[in-house]
Amino acid sequence: MNALLSGKTREFPSTPFGQRLATAYEGGVTTLGGVDLHTFLRQAAPPGQQTQILQRTGFADMKYLVWQHTEASSRQVSQTELSFTAPRRGIAAWLGSPIHPGSLDFVSPNALMVANLDLIRPARIFDDLRELSEASHSDAFLKVSQMESVLKVRMKEDLLSYLTGEITVELDNVAEGQPVWRAILGVNDASRLQHTLDLLQAATQFPVRRFEENGVSYYHLRIPSSKAPVEIAYAFSDGYMIIGSSHEAAAEAIHLHKSGESLANSSKLMAALPPGHSSGFSALIYQDPIAMTKLQLQRLAPGMAGSLSQFAGKSTPAAICAYGEETAIRTASTNAAVDAGAVLVAAAIAVPNLLRSRIAANEASAVGTIRTVNTAQVIYASKYPQKGFARDLATLGPAPAAPHDTSAEHAGFLDVSLGNPVCIAGIWCEKSGYRFTTAALCKQQTCSKYVVVATPVSNSTGGRNFCSTSDGVIRFKAEAPLKMPIGISECHTWAPIQ
Repeated sequence: MNALLSGKTREFPSTPFGQRLATAYEGGVTTLGGVDLHTFLRQAAPPGQQTQILQRTGFADMKYLVWQHTEASSRQVSQTELSFTAPRRGIAAWLGSPIHPGSLDFVSPNALMVANLDLIRPARIFDDLRELSEASHSDAFLKVSQMESVLKVRMKEDLLSYLTGEITVELDNVAEGQPVWRAILGVNDASRLQHTLDLLQAATQFPVRRFEENGVSYYHLRIPSSKAPVEIAYAFSDGYMIIGSSHEAAAEAIHLHKSGESLANSSKLMAALPPGHSSGFSALIYQDPIAMTKLQLQRLAPGMAGSLSQFAGKSTPAAICAYGEETAIRTASTNAAVDAGAVLVAAAIAVPNLLRSRIAANEASAVGTIRTVNTAQVIYASKYPQKGFARDLATLGPAPAAPHDTSAEHAGFLDVSLGNPVCIAGIWCEKSGYRFTTAALCKQQTCSKYVVVATPVSNSTGGRNFCSTSDGVIRFKAEAPLKMPIGISECHTWAPIQ
């Protein structure tokens, strides 16, 4: 790699993508992987409306996905970078800039799992969703409008505009199937948001009970359910709405905030954050791996769950941080599970695009081959007018014994891959992921019409069948690979390629 870089060749290291990967070596790296997403999207962009939708999401601007694993301060650190060719927009811009989230002040330091997100304004997300949905279905938001009319509440103006976009979800325990959880939402006008919630309660007629405790107003909401009613409690405190699985859960969150004993001030959180990444983040996933494993074992193998109790509280928490930048989204983690996740994400992106690229290349090759056959047929009919068009591909190919000798039986207009002696009418001959055959309509040894058909070898090598007749128009039909060739009349019913 170094020799190629210093040699200033035109090979991979000198390309922009190669240079981007080379920078990862400057600070030291153990394992490195990357995907040139920009090239994948350019070569395998889906046709028509899907391309427009991808453009609206902002992910059409993806540039590179780079993952690297290294050791820093005696700790294993994984980092991922999803870069864009321009400033993030659409859905790709929903992740906000790094902050010190105040919602973590309400989270217990003993939480099993915590997920935090700093999003852009929810009202803007609502507009993006409306625009994206209506791009594919003009009446996509009709039900939303109908719901707003029934509830007498406007989703954007009366609800989402009062939320800041900061969200934290916390799981504390799962005892006897009853999870203890909290959700903390950033709000910019608690009184107006409560007014909207009052309107929703009046429209749905869900029972709500309000009472004061230590200067805080708590609301208990009972939601009907087919199994058993669900009860939650919520309150507002210092710019946040705290929702809990019970009154105790909501009250504890407010106590943690006032006492300063929350996760935000915990040494465990600071120890779990990746080195050099403690100055705020756009998203965080924090969990106690032993506790989460025990939780899964309680569901799958209760007898084994008890064996992990002795390690409870002794494991080092794992944290995954994400950072929203102008032209990139980065992640960093000390969790080894992220390594496998990064590989899976890269595979999930690369494999379908590789497949689409291969299919697009095969289809383009098939169309080119049909054009070649059409040209060969025209030349053949001009050179051998008493024969008209060739009966099959073998007639247009070279003679087996003397490839350079041409005749009406072996004209030599096609190479041996398609014009070999076995490529007679009704027999498929394969080339570049497609199978081809030609048949002619003949009377008294003169063929006045013909049809050439191309079909994918399998669904993974092509998504469209192609055909053409003596009129020279290439037509297609998107369906499963053909088992039997089609005739001239059926070919004329297929859609012409524009």
